[in-house]
Amino acid sequence: MKKIFIILAIVLTVVIIIHRNNLQPNKIPKMVPVLMYHHFEVDKNDSNEMIVKKSEFEKQMRYLKNNGYTPISMKELKKFVEGRSDLPKNPILITADDGYLSNYNIMYPILKKLNMKATIFIVGNYIDNAGKTNSKLPKLTWNKIKEMYDSGLIGIGCHTYSSHVKGDTISGKMGIFSSPLLGETKKEYEKRINNDIEKNINAIKLNLGYQPISFAYPYGDWSETSEKILKDNGIKFTFVASGGKEAYIQKSYLLKRVCVNGSYNMEDFKRELAKQN
Repeated sequence: MKKIFIILAIVLTVVIIIHRNNLQPNKIPKMVPVLMYHHFEVDKNDSNEMIVKKSEFEKQMRYLKNNGYTPISMKELKKFVEGRSDLPKNPILITADDGYLSNYNIMYPILKKLNMKATIFIVGNYIDNAGKTNSKLPKLTWNKIKEMYDSGLIGIGCHTYSSHVKGDTISGKMGIFSSPLLGETKKEYEKRINNDIEKNINAIKLNLGYQPISFAYPYGDWSETSEKILKDNGIKFTFVASGGKEAYIQKSYLLKRVCVNGSYNMEDFKRELAKQN
């Protein structure tokens, strides 16, 4: 009987080891490209680099699809980092910042047609006040966000509640979420940004029934203090705006993104994408 138990224990150990090995990222690229968008227009009439023309965006998405890239969600990335699932051969993250209405009118229909996933990082007070103030760039409403979220294609992340502004901080002119304002104590700063991210998270939970796990820093500005507070509030992934090879799947914080310039043609897009491989 004792021998039987020993044999069973050995078999069970082997099964566990095999299972763990199957979850290791040996066959997965060492980095996941992260694309960053903002606003879209049908016909682009200005030189704003943050605005991407509808036809160009569709060409870019079709290129990804036709060349074996698989857009993934933050939930899928989280499962992989935790060792609970694998990733496809050529994973990629598609992200859009701020929460513009064009994400619903232009970006979403294209992604839906191609069955591709993306994450929108929303500024909470933009959404809560959508339609209440005059704006050259209309913002999303919660109803439209929920429709996209319920499709299973669009994930929602945080982009602060009301701190997407630059101000005079002890570190210079930069995003006020990532540094104390002049005259503000460290304790006051910590309380301010903790209240901000809590409000951002709670707005998403209230309207979508979902605890967001990702955060994109406005302007790409960050600090060790802001990182700690985000982690304390359940954020698993943080993103900055700087370009370069990333996002390393061995890490979860301060992941770099490639800002897709509105002036890019397809050759430019392919060249930037190739740098990530």
